Amino acid sequence: TSMTYCQYFFHDMIAPHFVVFGVSLTKDAEAAMGIWSFVQSLAAFLVVVPAGVLSEKVGRKLLLGVAFLITGCSFIPFALSGTKFEVLMLMSAIGGVGMGINQGVQMALFADVLPSAETAARDINLMVSSMTISQTVVSYAGGTLLSWLSSRHGCDIAQAYSIIWIGTAAVTCLGAPLLLCVGKTGSGGRQQ
Repeated sequence: TSMTYCQYFFHDMIAPHFVVFGVSLTKDAEAAMGIWSFVQSLAAFLVVVPAGVLSEKVGRKLLLGVAFLITGCSFIPFALSGTKFEVLMLMSAIGGVGMGINQGVQMALFADVLPSAETAARDINLMVSSMTISQTVVSYAGGTLLSWLSSRHGCDIAQAYSIIWIGTAAVTCLGAPLLLCVGKTGSGGRQQ
């Protein structure tokens, strides 16, 4: 998944400068990755249930659109050379909020628009499979693109990472308007 790509990013771009609040902690990319992942996961955990409740009041598509934009914008500082680790951790928490909203609300929206209750398990499994396939492709594509940009197009490693992070932010933010394509209800769904 993208975690592998992030680990390379932390190894190449963050670990050599791993200073938190002015204190050098380690030059270990795995430690930086662990802190980043923990902050993001904690933020996601804290908003999952409130996001579900809020989606019942404001609508799932609106909340998911906001989640895509929050998550996408949280990637932008990763594209900027010299961003401090503290800022990346703050953006990790903000991105975690977006991901936390996305986790439960996306499944609820999907359940709302299912064509029938009889095929719900199959339809949900197809959705999860499509996400797994895309994550697998992105893991390979990110590393390949990084290598291609740096070895064949003369980008230094920081420029190559910036291009990939900006692309990631743009694609994630594009999820918001694509929600307009999602239907209103399935046969047993609730109105959005």
